[in-house]
Amino acid sequence: MKVMQLDIFGTGHPTFWLKSLFKKPYELEREKLEPLFELMEEIASTHQATIVQVALNWLLNSHPKMIYIPGAKNLKQVSDNLSSLQWKMTDDEFQRISRLEREVWKAYK
Repeated sequence: MKVMQLDIFGTGHPTFWLKSLFKKPYELEREKLEPLFELMEEIASTHQATIVQVALNWLLNSHPKMIYIPGAKNLKQVSDNLSSLQWKMTDDEFQRISRLEREVWKAYK
């Protein structure tokens, strides 16, 4: 017995409605986030780090009373996450990411 699904989003073909509900337009998100990725890549190269390490470093310095628990699927990811604690971005780098992060969030509203 074949189960038919509703086309509640008017896409022209039936799809699982819950998946469609939570699916975000990747291309649009990527376009809006690209300047932030480029800045983080620039900062990462300065510190011989990865973008993930830059993001974690920024998070750890952005809210001193918050405790962030990054996820990891394997030992390498744990090691990479811990490496974000071995350096500190400059105040200028932190401010540049913070400004751009606020601009990106405004674009989503």
